Amino acid sequence: MKVNNPIFRKASVITSPFTWLIIVVSIGLNFGISYLASSTLHSIGVMLYLDTILTILVSCTLGYFPGLVVGMGTNLLNCVFDGDSIYYAFISGFIALLAGLMMKTGCFRKWWGYILAILVFSFIGGGFGAVLTYFLYGQEVDVVTPSLTADLYNNFGMTPFWASYVSSRLYDLLDKTITMAIVFLVFVLYPKNERALDFFPNTYMLRTPWNQPVKRKFYQKISIHSLDFKMISIMSFAYALLAMAVASVLGLSYNQDAYDEAGETARQYASAVTYVIDGDQVNLWMSHQDEILANNEAYGYIHTFEGIESIKISSDKVLDVFVFTADDGKTVLDLNYGVSYLGKPIAHEEEYKEFLENGVTDTYTVHNGEHGYFLSYYMPIVDGSGKTVAYAVANIQASRIRIQVFSTVARILSIEAFVFLIGGAVLLHNIKYFFIAPLEIVDSEMLAYQAIGPKKWLTSKARKGLVKLRGKDEISDLSNLTHQIMDLASESILTIEEQTAKLIATQKGVVFALAEIIESRDKCTADHTTRTSKYSGMIARELVREGKYTDILTDDFLEDFAIAAALHDVGKIKVPDSILNKPGKLTTEEFSVMKEHTLEGEKIIELALKGIGVSSEYLTLAKEVSGGHHERWDGTGYPRGLKGAEIPLCARIVAIADVFDALTCLRPYKEPWPFEKALATIQEESGTHFDPEVVDAFVAIKDEVKDFLDKK
Repeated sequence: MKVNNPIFRKASVITSPFTWLIIVVSIGLNFGISYLASSTLHSIGVMLYLDTILTILVSCTLGYFPGLVVGMGTNLLNCVFDGDSIYYAFISGFIALLAGLMMKTGCFRKWWGYILAILVFSFIGGGFGAVLTYFLYGQEVDVVTPSLTADLYNNFGMTPFWASYVSSRLYDLLDKTITMAIVFLVFVLYPKNERALDFFPNTYMLRTPWNQPVKRKFYQKISIHSLDFKMISIMSFAYALLAMAVASVLGLSYNQDAYDEAGETARQYASAVTYVIDGDQVNLWMSHQDEILANNEAYGYIHTFEGIESIKISSDKVLDVFVFTADDGKTVLDLNYGVSYLGKPIAHEEEYKEFLENGVTDTYTVHNGEHGYFLSYYMPIVDGSGKTVAYAVANIQASRIRIQVFSTVARILSIEAFVFLIGGAVLLHNIKYFFIAPLEIVDSEMLAYQAIGPKKWLTSKARKGLVKLRGKDEISDLSNLTHQIMDLASESILTIEEQTAKLIATQKGVVFALAEIIESRDKCTADHTTRTSKYSGMIARELVREGKYTDILTDDFLEDFAIAAALHDVGKIKVPDSILNKPGKLTTEEFSVMKEHTLEGEKIIELALKGIGVSSEYLTLAKEVSGGHHERWDGTGYPRGLKGAEIPLCARIVAIADVFDALTCLRPYKEPWPFEKALATIQEESGTHFDPEVVDAFVAIKDEVKDFLDKK
């Protein structure tokens, strides 16, 4: 699935030949640095390896997967010289994973991130390493060769385990301090130009100033709801269960095999004793104890003793070999206590009684008594008459068997961890590349669609850069379907908007036509509707420029207001022609009828609103304008005597536009006023007839109004 997209490029970094070249070179450098450090420093007792420098750097710059390969590959290469290095490979893997995670979360942009890395990495390398070493080799820790471990054991009284653990922690703390100092130096010297910062996937975290806090968007977002987190959690939990199950089954199986093997060894040694000693010799020795104790060469006793002793010496597994009489449990021969113990009560009296109580069995027994935890095998010794006169016993220390079992389980778990990290990383890479990355692309495209909006989507750069997944799986189908839905939604919205615009244009035309029809009845006010609407729009836009009433005077409001202002005198349709077109001054009764046009206009528009059955912003505004454009700021206007801000803003604006047009136009009862005189009149009535803020806005656009007035 080769797609030229940043998300895919980041997800597919491991497939690049250049990445593998860096991995191979880094493994070689890791091994070389480690070899030089160990060969020069171990001879003087300083246990430094410095084998994770390139592991951490690669994990920080290329990602955790390449870093994981470098770390574990270094351990595999070390297996050429030390086969047990394979058991420590998973530790390098965990360090690589944590290094990549810390880089993505911005830890290495801050000084404390390096301190944290030193502590965490030294705990994993030194702490886990020391514990693993103990389980692999038991207490076979070097406390003799001059070293920190030997000093802690000999001078501070620590046990071999704690001496090894503490020294490993201290050495690894120094190791990781040197390592992170080198990492810090590399990050400081790394070029900060855009090309260099885009060269490796994760070096965007080094953008200048790299050691200062950055905006949240630069950080890797870690969420328990992300697919990455869920996948890792499921795999880790499944591995933990599988590892415990496998280790338990194999451990129990090997535990039984180890004891059976030890039992067979004890049987062979006990059997060898029965071949050296026969029952008649036992009877002879027990009847001549005093003579043998006085002269151990008597009756061939010392010769037999030394022969059996050579059998024990030939194996370091055998803890003890002795022979005791069957009837009274007296010692015939005990290699641990020497010749002088002949005839004395058996040293392992408790185990002897237990053996006699349980009866003779052709198998080994395990004891955990005052003499320790050990495995014994009893073999009968018979005389010439076939009577059992004694038993030969071989003991093997059972704690050594347990150490072998722990060592085997530790090796199994180490190999399992190694396989899990490599296999898990490969699996997660493929999941990331074939599953998560495509979903991230679909998600990013949908977010881009949301940000751009359906109106501009079809002509946007984001649409031209849509990723066309070439797979035949469900995600590819989802991606293609998403593209189709976004395009279809945008086309539908554009079509709806186009049709809506036509409908609105038609409505505007009808409204203005209606206003003109109504206006045509008033022979004194030609084009009054158009001019009043124009002046009202000019005043409203000036208020916006001055930052006033911006919560009300939105773009949609201004568009609707242009229509609403044209309907300010719609109620005049109910005024009789005799009053509407009277050339002289109206009587009090006639003026009362004329004032009714404000309320009649409200009624007409209310009927229109009920007729269409849906909310209409411009009709709502028109209702406010019709009913309020003759109200006065001081409360002396009509029809309701509203005062100040009680008058709707739209009506306060139209009031000035309506009066100004009436002053500057020809009427049967007057000549048109000059612009300056009309403007002065508007200013004089600021705070009485008109809203002072609206008057100020009108004065501010006087030049624009005059230009329009001159052109009409």
